[in-house]
Amino acid sequence: TVWEESVIISPPHVLLVALSATIANTDEIQQWFTEVHGPTDLVTSSFRPVPLRFGFAARDGLYPLFAKRKQGTDLTSSGN
Repeated sequence: TVWEESVIISPPHVLLVALSATIANTDEIQQWFTEVHGPTDLVTSSFRPVPLRFGFAARDGLYPLFAKRKQGTDLTSSGN
């Protein structure tokens, strides 16, 4: 990907800052950065100043990815 190529071709004297709102494999990415670009510090935080909302973009706007469940609705039943 473009960001990976940017890390690979950046000279060692260039300081890189990589930000992500959600990422599961931070240790693996830190190790890869260290191998490719040099010593890397990992800073993490669970603080989220705004709520995380899942959605998708269409030509006519943004839409929620998940519908809100109606109170009392059982998602495991077949409705019979």
